[in-house]
Amino acid sequence: NLDGVPFETMRRMIVDHHRHEGLVTLSWHPRNPLTGGDAWDVSQRNVVHEVLPGGSCHDRFMGWLDDVAAFITSLRTAEGETIPVLFRPWHEHTGSWFWWGQRLCSTAEYEALWKMTVERMRDRGVRMLTVYSPNPCVTGLEYLERYPGDAWVDILGLDAYHSSDAGAFVTRLGASLGIMDQIARDPRKPYAVSETGMEG
Repeated sequence: NLDGVPFETMRRMIVDHHRHEGLVTLSWHPRNPLTGGDAWDVSQRNVVHEVLPGGSCHDRFMGWLDDVAAFITSLRTAEGETIPVLFRPWHEHTGSWFWWGQRLCSTAEYEALWKMTVERMRDRGVRMLTVYSPNPCVTGLEYLERYPGDAWVDILGLDAYHSSDAGAFVTRLGASLGIMDQIARDPRKPYAVSETGMEG
């Protein structure tokens, strides 16, 4: 629980947001299962390898996924109707500040992590749309480098923060959105700026 907000408070706020016709997005910053550090602990380069099947942290990590699934499936209206969510795991993977980042696992390992996560959520009955959210990119190949495939992603996303240079931010964001627009046409997927704000 990254921010110390009680899960019951989160649940209540999500239900209230849905009641007001809002769309709920959930991201997840799991602790480093190998070291016990936070999501930004990149001291070991083999964490993804160790959470995949056969790895030393696999069983523990699958339990974590079950906890996430249990929380999401607990999101219900007063009438007992399940609240759908946008689930945005393993975001900003084209950077290397999270243990699932680009320099900390191979492309094949990242794609396996994504598929394992989504498959577990689906197996547990989670009602969700998945959002793939790299950082700003300059080419379509860069955007899709670790894309797990159309069957595993529902929405194309982009995490982009405004730095001190407003002109550069607008230019880069526009270029990235143009790339996403082209990529989204063939599979006819929606796309969005999935995380943004003023840097710092």
